[in-house]
Amino acid sequence: MIESRNYRLRPIEISDRDFVIETMLDFPVTTMTYASAMNEFSNMEYVSRGFREEDVMTHTEVTMILEHVGVPVGLRVSRFTEGVVEIAIVARHPSHRGADHGKADNFLHGWWYFEALNCTSCWFETIDDVSVNSLVSKWREKAVTEEWTRPSRFDKENTLRSGTILPDEYRELKAESPEWKQEITEQTAPIRRGSGVSINKPNPASS
Repeated sequence: MIESRNYRLRPIEISDRDFVIETMLDFPVTTMTYASAMNEFSNMEYVSRGFREEDVMTHTEVTMILEHVGVPVGLRVSRFTEGVVEIAIVARHPSHRGADHGKADNFLHGWWYFEALNCTSCWFETIDDVSVNSLVSKWREKAVTEEWTRPSRFDKENTLRSGTILPDEYRELKAESPEWKQEITEQTAPIRRGSGVSINKPNPASS
């Protein structure tokens, strides 16, 4: 990430409630009530509260918030099992869609998964439709080692396309993106409540 862009990842907090609910109410995979969106937030916050980086080689889960210039723009739920990451949910707030935040989200998380946590792979599922495929096709061409399809549990007529990404594939994509060759650093280690991942953003404790 370039310093002037001010992207940052951090664990979910209670103060993210309205942001998460607004995002999940407009989640394209299924229709949610306010109560179900509130339950999603409650579960994300509760599970993330106990997250420790050292547990990624056994089993753990965390929801990370992507910020741009200090404003939350998206969220991602990552589930870790013996060093393999399942990207369970990726969602952008409706007021921040179409602003090209996806590259920041992917490269920040990729660095965290593969460089900081030493995970061996990550896998994901996306809706198999024209609009979604157009967004992920540039990643799928180089970054996906394995791919499969299955019906969605939310909508039996909605097929999900899935893929697996390996560390070297992430590194190759990053090397081919000039704007993302800057160093990605972890402000405080390990990631816990109140910490975050950023790029070229100095640790306040060292200034």
